[in-house]
Amino acid sequence: MSLTLAGLLSGSVCADHFEDDIKPYLQKFCFDCHGQKEPKGGLNLTAFDSDRSLVKKFRRWDNITTFIRSGVLPPKGSPQPEIEQSNAVLAAVESVLLEEARKHAGDPGFVPPRRLSNTEYDHSIRDLTGVDIRPTRNFPADPAGGEGFDNTGEALSMSPNLLKKYLAAAQEVADHLLLKTDGITFAPTPAVSYNERRKLTELAIIDFYNQRKVEVRAYVEAAWRYRYAAGTGPMEMGAYAEANGLSAKYLKLVWETLSSASSGEGYMKQLGAHWEAVPIPAEDRSIPAEFEELMRFIEFG
Repeated sequence: MSLTLAGLLSGSVCADHFEDDIKPYLQKFCFDCHGQKEPKGGLNLTAFDSDRSLVKKFRRWDNITTFIRSGVLPPKGSPQPEIEQSNAVLAAVESVLLEEARKHAGDPGFVPPRRLSNTEYDHSIRDLTGVDIRPTRNFPADPAGGEGFDNTGEALSMSPNLLKKYLAAAQEVADHLLLKTDGITFAPTPAVSYNERRKLTELAIIDFYNQRKVEVRAYVEAAWRYRYAAGTGPMEMGAYAEANGLSAKYLKLVWETLSSASSGEGYMKQLGAHWEAVPIPAEDRSIPAEFEELMRFIEFG
């Protein structure tokens, strides 16, 4: 009894929808046009003999069910099934495909390593550099996959010749690179000659500093007066610089350099001696001779 029950259960679990529900429909309404001998449209339905064979060609069967559902198959002039028969075979195909989909839920399948397509590479370079260089303009066209898309992983292989083109493209992008005072940037055209790079980098840096000349005397005087300002603490230096129209960051650097100079050696020790020799500022804001000596030492050493 138990063996009989096991056999029945095994048969129900392994039941083949194709053999039981789909094949009879195909034999009656489809094999005349889509059999082994000169199948219309190259579609030989006799090549399918099980659920597994159907699953392997699920895209083909998605098209077949669409034609059956729309009434294109079977064509006019051929024996026509009842609506219930077509609905039953459609439900059977859907059941087979859904069952297979549930088995692989969450599994994307094989994901091959792939390179960027030409368009993706061009767009990536543009986004990274801010310049539309299009370094793949001399690349061979990307092959289209079976779905018609040119970014399919299976089709985006890398050959030795294509690798050489990628290396040349990287060099082309690097030729646009320029060094500036605030980092790197990319020129709209390659800057490979000495004069081009000098114009776009060296002269640009010189212009940058020419436009931002620092009045050293103003900062040294501010540091001197700040040193003796009544009630001034370290936290008030920013406000002091702002009140005098100076950079708080640069004033702090000048202040720290002068204040620590006497503990240094050589030039710095001499600088510290001149700094310590400058007296307390007078109320009439006159400049003492010691301050002038300090400035001469700073300017001429």
